[in-house]
Amino acid sequence: MKKDTKNDQMAFLFGVLANTLWATSFLASKYTLETWGPFSSSFFRFILASILMICLYPFIGLELKFPNKKEWAPILLVALFQFGLLYPLQLYGLEYLDTSVSAAIMLISPLFVISLAGMLLSEVITIQKVLAILIGIIGGLVLFGEHIFQNNSYTKGLLLTFSAALCLAISIVLTRKYGKKIETSHLTLWSMIIGSFLLFPFFLSEPQTKDGLVFSWSNHKQSITALFYLSIVCSAFTFYIWNKALKMTEAKNLASTMHLKTPVAIIIGVIIAKEELSTSIILGTIIIFLGVWFSQAKINNSILLKKIKGRN
Repeated sequence: MKKDTKNDQMAFLFGVLANTLWATSFLASKYTLETWGPFSSSFFRFILASILMICLYPFIGLELKFPNKKEWAPILLVALFQFGLLYPLQLYGLEYLDTSVSAAIMLISPLFVISLAGMLLSEVITIQKVLAILIGIIGGLVLFGEHIFQNNSYTKGLLLTFSAALCLAISIVLTRKYGKKIETSHLTLWSMIIGSFLLFPFFLSEPQTKDGLVFSWSNHKQSITALFYLSIVCSAFTFYIWNKALKMTEAKNLASTMHLKTPVAIIIGVIIAKEELSTSIILGTIIIFLGVWFSQAKINNSILLKKIKGRN
């Protein structure tokens, strides 16, 4: 029992570290966009991360296996939504939004997961989950603030990031569905590799650099550093410690650590990038957090339904 408790505690710490590092990817991604377009930034990040992950496999204790015929279709679907669409859409959105707003919108993904799980996995959508989604919608409207009616670029960034949040939710549901038949680490690695190839044609269509300067270390030091940070730290290394945590404890014990990404990303954006922390961002994030927490809280739905009917 003590050993299991110790493993749970260590796994929780790994989960906290992994999600804290993932939170830094918002600002790092913003720096890569100073040099490359969204598709190029995503392609470089994941092709490098794929190579690093293959090198890490022997140290993680995993065997590198080629997908069989039945695994190709699920892997391709996950690759499309998680790497082919999610990150380019999120990066396109980052061209119009601060990292704090982007991180707050991405927090809505768990609420999208609830709806999609009901449709694709036949999971029961309780009254509690419906209320959680409504709370999340209110938080999203508060988060938008008055800018959505005044700034077309801001609205475009919001729509792109919302689309990214939806793609993340779809990839989570697909991973949950196919993860029962395909080992998660195997699914993640091959979907990342295939996702890189899906991004390649779009990478070719973008200019070598957005600023028109000759690509070099002296001209693009910050973007290159951010790219390697994203590939090594936020992708390969974080994948390693996250999968290590999942091996040490159950996934439900790590769920709460995933909510760290948004507040940490907002704090980093405000402190390092000097981004504005408006009232709408603070209130909207808090309300969305409340919705996500409410969706996972242990509440007797029959009692909740009776109270709602009683008020009506």
